[in-house]
Amino acid sequence: MPTLFIDKDVLKNNIAITKSLSGEAHIIGVVKGNGYGLGLCSFARILVESGIETLAVTELEDAVKLRNSGIHCDILMLSPLYQKEDIITALNQYLILSITSCECGEIAEQTAAELNIYARCQICVDTGLGRYGFTDNEKRDIIYTINQMKHLCVTGIYSHFYAASCKKSVHTVRQLERFTSLCDEIEQANVFTGFRHIAASCALLRYPEAKLDAVRIGSAFLGRLPFPDHLGYKPVGQLQAPIQDIRVLPPGTGLGYGHTYITSRQTTIAVISVGYAHGLGTRRYNSCPGLTHLPGYIFRMLKSILFPKKLYAYNGEKPLPILGKIGMNSTIIDITGTKLTIGDTVFIPVNPIYVDSSLPRQYS
Repeated sequence: MPTLFIDKDVLKNNIAITKSLSGEAHIIGVVKGNGYGLGLCSFARILVESGIETLAVTELEDAVKLRNSGIHCDILMLSPLYQKEDIITALNQYLILSITSCECGEIAEQTAAELNIYARCQICVDTGLGRYGFTDNEKRDIIYTINQMKHLCVTGIYSHFYAASCKKSVHTVRQLERFTSLCDEIEQANVFTGFRHIAASCALLRYPEAKLDAVRIGSAFLGRLPFPDHLGYKPVGQLQAPIQDIRVLPPGTGLGYGHTYITSRQTTIAVISVGYAHGLGTRRYNSCPGLTHLPGYIFRMLKSILFPKKLYAYNGEKPLPILGKIGMNSTIIDITGTKLTIGDTVFIPVNPIYVDSSLPRQYS
C-alpha cells in the first residue's frame, strides 16, 4: 500500500529555521488541512515538542481531536463560531475563539455567561482578504464588542495578507499599515488588544517588518515556498509505492492514456501502485481571475501545458522518469538500466497536502 513518509529530521530543521527567523515573535503553528497533509496529531505533537506553544486550526473537530490525543497547549480557532453548541464545545476544550463581528462576539459572550465560564478570544480583522472579520474601518464596532465582553478576555488581534507571495509589495505594505494603524487607534482608546499578528509563512520570509508580536506558520514548516529558498528549507514528504509489474517494451510503444509518451528505444518500464487518487501529480488550480490578471494567468496555463514539469520517482539517488499520464491508481516509470524487481519500492517527492488522507503517514 502506498505510504507517505515524513523525514522527522528535515521537518525539525525547517522548524528550527523558522524559529530563528521569527526572533522574539511568538510562533503559532497552523495545523489545518490534516496538518498540511502530515497528519494532524502527529504534526502537532512534533511542533509542541519543538517548542511551539500555540497551535491554530480552522475546524472545531480538529481542535477536539488534538485535545483527545493529549495536546494541551493553546489552540486558536481561526474561523468564527456562531452556533451555541459549537461555542460550548470550544469553551469546554479551552480553545481561543476568533471574534469576527459584533454578532459573533455577542453569541460567544452570552454562551460563556450562561456557563459561567471565563475564556480567551482574539479579534479577527479583514484588511483586504475579503474572507471574514471586522473590516478595518469598523473601529467603533471592535471597541464596542471588546467592551461588552465580560467573560471573554481578548489576548490578540490579527489579520491576513492576500498577496504576500506576489512580486509587487504595494498591497502587502498597505495592508500592514492599515492593520497597525487600526491597532494603534484601538489602544489609544484604552482598549487592550493583546498580541498583534498578520504574517504567515510567505510574509515572515519576505517582510520581516510584518512579524509584529506573532507569526502564523504552516507551509514553511513543510519547506514548500512559492519562491526560491536560500535559507536551508527542504521539502517534507515522499510517497513510497511498490513495483507491481515490470515489462520490456520495444521502440515506438505508446504508454498510458492518450499515448502521450512513445518509447524511442527499448525501454524497461515498471508499474507502481500509486496514482492521482492518492494525490500524485495533483496541483492547485484557481478559478480564472479578472481581466487585469488574465494575461498572466493565460501565460502560466499555457506554460504548464506546453512545458510540463517533469516528475520522477527515486530508488536511492537515481531519478526514474514518470512516463505518460498518471493513472488513477497506477503510474508507469522508466527503470531501464536498473536492477529493480517486482516488490521493490520507489519514492516520489510530493506535496503532503494533496496526499489522500486515507493513506498512512509514517515518520522516520
